[in-house]
Amino acid sequence: MKAKKIIFIAFVLLNAFCAFSANKMRFYLSGKLHGFYVDSKEGLNVRSEPSLSAKKIATLLDSDYVIPVEIGEKATIDGTEDYWVKILLYPEHRKDKKKDEYGWVFGAYLDDAFPSFYADELKKQIKQRGFNHFPDFCDDFETNYMIYDEDDEFAKWAFKYSQYSVGSWRDKYPYYNRALPNYFATRETSNVFNYFAKSETRNVFALTVREAFFLDTDTEGKSAENPRYHTIKLLPPFTRVGLLGICGWGIELKTKTLYPIYSALVNNRAGKIRGIDIANIYDSSHAFISEEKGLDFVYQTAYTNVRTDENSDTGFHKEEIEKVLSDKKTYDLAFLNGTTEISAMCFKDKDKKCYCLSPKDLTKKNGFLRILCPKNLATANPPAILEQIAVGDFNEKKRTINQSTTLYSLKTSGDEAKAKEICTYSITTSDNSRKAPKGIANHFFAPSSEHYADALYVYEYQTDESGKVTKNETRIFEDKQHDNTFRFVKKYDGEPKPERPAGEPDFYVNPICRLKMRAEPNLDALVFGTLDAGTLLKIVDVDGNNWVVIDGIKGKWLKVEAVNEEYFVEGGEVSTGWVFGGYVR
Repeated sequence: MKAKKIIFIAFVLLNAFCAFSANKMRFYLSGKLHGFYVDSKEGLNVRSEPSLSAKKIATLLDSDYVIPVEIGEKATIDGTEDYWVKILLYPEHRKDKKKDEYGWVFGAYLDDAFPSFYADELKKQIKQRGFNHFPDFCDDFETNYMIYDEDDEFAKWAFKYSQYSVGSWRDKYPYYNRALPNYFATRETSNVFNYFAKSETRNVFALTVREAFFLDTDTEGKSAENPRYHTIKLLPPFTRVGLLGICGWGIELKTKTLYPIYSALVNNRAGKIRGIDIANIYDSSHAFISEEKGLDFVYQTAYTNVRTDENSDTGFHKEEIEKVLSDKKTYDLAFLNGTTEISAMCFKDKDKKCYCLSPKDLTKKNGFLRILCPKNLATANPPAILEQIAVGDFNEKKRTINQSTTLYSLKTSGDEAKAKEICTYSITTSDNSRKAPKGIANHFFAPSSEHYADALYVYEYQTDESGKVTKNETRIFEDKQHDNTFRFVKKYDGEPKPERPAGEPDFYVNPICRLKMRAEPNLDALVFGTLDAGTLLKIVDVDGNNWVVIDGIKGKWLKVEAVNEEYFVEGGEVSTGWVFGGYVR
């Protein structure tokens, strides 16, 4: 009986010690003190000594991050028992900002996971203060990433320390169903259709695709023995970011998207930025309106061929991710097979107001996007047009591939923007010189005439494997109300028909078909390249009063320059040259 009593007492003492240890040990990770967040809607007072009667030297806000340096004595406040915690003061709370100063907070109001906090509230707090103090995204070697749960109603940050956290790298296959790319491996992926310039530098740049969180780590004197607070700031959309390397990974819980965390430079400040908030700078476009105004568009692409399977425990684990996402073949095959999807889009109007668009507005889930502004139309306010080119269904045996083009009108109302489809056209083509389907399709805009209001013309030509023509058709869409609502009005067999010749300096035009640009105003001159239909051009000169007839079409030679960043069908950037005016509108 006596032995049982001794065992019982020992058991009680052991439980008490474990409870004591567990309570105090929660401040430690791998034997070291680690960062905590304030978990109190009313905020948390910082005192000069570990006592409620001590002088209040600062007040922390809910979700503020603090660095503990010492665990003090246990105390009971408002019926809650916990430890006083000595913390490093924020620079703005110190008498001498160049020296470390400390204060005490009650540990019951600290949590090692970021408290439930709406992303919009966090952004609002950062905007009011200019910044929030925050830990390094990649300092935690247990999980090595921050998870951002983006939900329409319940969005919160969660910095995971525990090895049992959802998605921990200790799991062989943390679950995600798509991945954002390593932009160091995709510098030229967006150049498949020569929309953007090829990289001639090792530097990699990105643009923010929404309001983005930037962790400013440019803090003097930081080391493992000498911790320092970093600050997290908000960057507006279309902020240029220089990428230096990948330092970690994250998973967005709502979309199950794996993304890199990059070391980065913003305005010559060193820091880190999440890949979920940025896009390759080559995935952006600009449409000229005037010297002061223009339209801008940027989009982000995710890859669904890089994923894990939640049920069968297969996919890419941590050791494979960097290898897979650093291989250009991963991205080339994804575009050929159609295993990509647009994950974010942002539009800036002529007044520099930014709008985030939903990828759900798009008819096709993948492809290449660019913004257009057809200044050759009669309206004083040319519309914003979004062009999407998607490829897929690659047949390796037949060497055929499908390519579709979808045009959308972009409309804004208040703080919202919507993309509404105007039309889609597609072709099947092949690089096989023998029996294979061939196709060509394009579009252009034409100003109002005696026949139509401002209009969009779409031409499609397709043959089958035997060479038989299966489609040779032009469709016309009118914008009668000048409200960027193009409606189908007519179609006819054959190519678009040339109308009145165009030819005055400072006018804007576009070719109605593929058109050669030459060095001089004659057919024998050097050909710079072939312009695609719809390429927006500005007339800078006209070849006198010399009317010429080519292929039965009357017109003048026009010296033109590309209005936006454009590329010849064969490749190479369009600059200035001569074109035959009979085939422009």
